[in-house]
Amino acid sequence: MSGTTARVDEVTARAGARLHLGFARLEGEPARYLAAGLLLAEPALTVTARPSGKFLVTGADTGRAARVAEAACKAMSAPPLAIHIMRPLPPHRGLGSGTRLALTMAKLLARAAGRRISAAALARLTGRAERSVMGTALFARGGYAGAEGDTVTRAPFPRAWRVALITPADHARTRAVHGQKESRLIAQASPLHGAAAERLARLVMREAPRALAQEDYRGFSRVVEMLQAAARRQFSRAQGGAAATPAGRNILAWLRAQGITATGQSSWGPTLFAILPSAEDAALLARRLRARKELGEALITRVDNRGFRLTKAPAPR
Repeated sequence: MSGTTARVDEVTARAGARLHLGFARLEGEPARYLAAGLLLAEPALTVTARPSGKFLVTGADTGRAARVAEAACKAMSAPPLAIHIMRPLPPHRGLGSGTRLALTMAKLLARAAGRRISAAALARLTGRAERSVMGTALFARGGYAGAEGDTVTRAPFPRAWRVALITPADHARTRAVHGQKESRLIAQASPLHGAAAERLARLVMREAPRALAQEDYRGFSRVVEMLQAAARRQFSRAQGGAAATPAGRNILAWLRAQGITATGQSSWGPTLFAILPSAEDAALLARRLRARKELGEALITRVDNRGFRLTKAPAPR
């Protein structure tokens, strides 16, 4: 933490969605958790903030934003801001909307208070530190992040590769999993033991960054496939199968039948994903998906290798 001069100029903040490539509980006491993810260019949370005579939050998703922002404001003695949420991330879609919103609010208020605080410290301040280590690392720097407990490994993502984000037609049937329910389901999962646990950790923490550095699509696909398989073994019973909805399960089966192994469900869903080695491959997949009745929506996006960023409003003339 450094500096005490408040920064109260008008800014726009942008934080991309987090794609969850998989999560597993490993043996050990206290419990060890393994996770991997990507920071997406789209969709993204977009928020503006400007000086104000009183604290104000407007726009979409104001309830969650105001609760976090008021707590962060008090903790950092920040001056009041008028915060407007221009583009929210949809809640409970498996895209890390809660962590992105909390960290963005805290970042804006820390800046207004003239304090330089790391994303990890802001995650602790906003109550997002327990299982958001990977998501917090992505928020700060983008690209790929793998996390084993508090240890994080990172790598930039190849510019040519694309991610297809897939929303099943029956996504509204998804039962939201978060808070105490999520904690209970994770605690009840049978952990991976011995060589299987160590192999999966090696894949996520060492092999995935190596594959990305070498633009080895097949090698990276193998990591995603193994991590998703572990997640299915531990959590599929809680949601009735490999995905949160029947249409989602059908889409995943179809994707694997096409030979796409870098595919799965992001967190508890309902969002599904497929990683492709080129824009052309992604466009072809999107066209084929749109012919299927199970599809609600398909979005082709890139991975953001920069992370959270602020843009100042242009000075008045």
